[in-house]
Amino acid sequence: MNSTEHYARDDFDSLLNILHQRRTWPIQCAICDMPHGLPPNSGRELVFLETTESSADNPRYACSLVFEPPELLLGNPRHEIDVLPVVFTVIGQIAPEDCFLTTTGDTRTPRQDHIQDRPLASYWLESRPDRDSCLEWRQLSMAIEHVVSIAEHPLNTSRVVRFVPNEHAVQLHVRFCPEEGELDDTLPLVKLGPPNTRLVPASLSEVPFNQPLRASFTLEYIHEGDEWYLFADLITLTDI
Repeated sequence: MNSTEHYARDDFDSLLNILHQRRTWPIQCAICDMPHGLPPNSGRELVFLETTESSADNPRYACSLVFEPPELLLGNPRHEIDVLPVVFTVIGQIAPEDCFLTTTGDTRTPRQDHIQDRPLASYWLESRPDRDSCLEWRQLSMAIEHVVSIAEHPLNTSRVVRFVPNEHAVQLHVRFCPEEGELDDTLPLVKLGPPNTRLVPASLSEVPFNQPLRASFTLEYIHEGDEWYLFADLITLTDI
């Protein structure tokens, strides 16, 4: 926005709400009879686009919404959006296995991730024990496959989805890697208030296992070795 223009606080709140509503979806909404889960003639298209961090040596693509024609913000023709990364949401609980959702993060060397030189926290999310949650989570792998189908490259989803042996239950892997700083300053695990409180687990004993949580994440893929890998990157993890 032009710094010389002034808007009321309500305008900014309205703008944030607009952006949030346009790009935030429950992951199950990716399954739909209509192409790519979008209403026909909606002027929106779900695609993977190169991110601003992408380079020739390290290409990165994020699942995004393209608006055609662009949508105006605050009714001003000089402020419009033509593309937004999609933020998916899912409700579940943290699985106790392979959990690195602490200020220490994943210290394995090497770890199963292309990011090796920065702090990295990760965990597997699974369904809640109630019937409705289990039924919802049965759609997860189909939703991921639907999103993957729009990519220009064949994607390996083994670092996002896995099935629990003997239970056939699906789990979703979500990671968080701060661009700058350490995990204890940036980990986006929030206990809703009032007031909202950021949780900073120093050890696994402080991780909120067996509690309902809402994860918000983006889906991106990168090239590593001979394959393209899909990743879920955490935006926020909040209690319910």
